[in-house]
Amino acid sequence: MKKIIIVAILTAGLLLPSLAFCTGARSMPRDGWWRRPSVAQAIKLTDEEKAKLEAAYIQSQRTRLDLKAAAEKEQFELEVLLESASDKEVMAQYAKMNETRDKLGEEMFRFILETRQIIGKERFKQIKDMAKQWRKDARTRSYRNQQWGSDPQLSQPNPAKPGAQQAAPSSAQ
Repeated sequence: MKKIIIVAILTAGLLLPSLAFCTGARSMPRDGWWRRPSVAQAIKLTDEEKAKLEAAYIQSQRTRLDLKAAAEKEQFELEVLLESASDKEVMAQYAKMNETRDKLGEEMFRFILETRQIIGKERFKQIKDMAKQWRKDARTRSYRNQQWGSDPQLSQPNPAKPGAQQAAPSSAQ
């Protein structure tokens, strides 16, 4: 019973930092959006701003990689302790792992704030709105691929029958 509770706590601990980060990060596009010419033109990014964003990204990515490795190490240590250590030792390691994961989430969010500072609040809002549309478009594409498969002839519904699958043209003999 104790192991089940500990595994449940461990699972929750692994998911919570990700969920906390997602509330802020989901509103932003993936890393490197400033490299896309269409995006840079849409929000009128200057070369200086692109350089600042790139430098901030590189620094943040280095920190994130270190923190991710540290978090994985702490998780490994927790898994080792689960086999033989006391509950007190396991909980102490769990707290240590969560602290490291929190630092990772904080670094990710710090980068978002730095991005906002570099491009300003108005263009930051534009990027958030663009990201929302990109996600919506991606979900639509994903749904269509699930619904009609990847066959190009089946990739679009029949306009005469909404939701119906188009049949592949058959060769009349």
